[in-house]
Amino acid sequence: MAKSVMEQVIAYGEVKRGRIGVQVQDLTPELAEGLGFEGQGGAVVSSVEAHSPAAKAGLAKGDVVTAIDATPIRSASHLRNIVGLKRAGTVIEITCWRKGASVKTVSVRIEPAPAAARQPAPSPG
Repeated sequence: MAKSVMEQVIAYGEVKRGRIGVQVQDLTPELAEGLGFEGQGGAVVSSVEAHSPAAKAGLAKGDVVTAIDATPIRSASHLRNIVGLKRAGTVIEITCWRKGASVKTVSVRIEPAPAAARQPAPSPG
């Protein structure tokens, strides 16, 4: 289970964010219609970094991520928060829909976010 921001600050002195190497955007009704997606909620993959955990797992631009570890995804920020609070090395199960294909689930190993993306703990004073 992901540690909360406060638990991470206490344990590590900073928030250690995980990543899988995708950019996502909210699934709007217009975007869902354009993709032919009839479900509710989710986040659309707008790009996948080459050689990233997401690329290795087979995620592609246009995939609609509907759940992570069986937790329904409400929005792009919800997906980023779930992934971001997972520890590097954790394997998550991503359920997604791809146009012209059925729903599929892939395993993705979280990698650490670059140091620049980490948030230092606030100084005491």
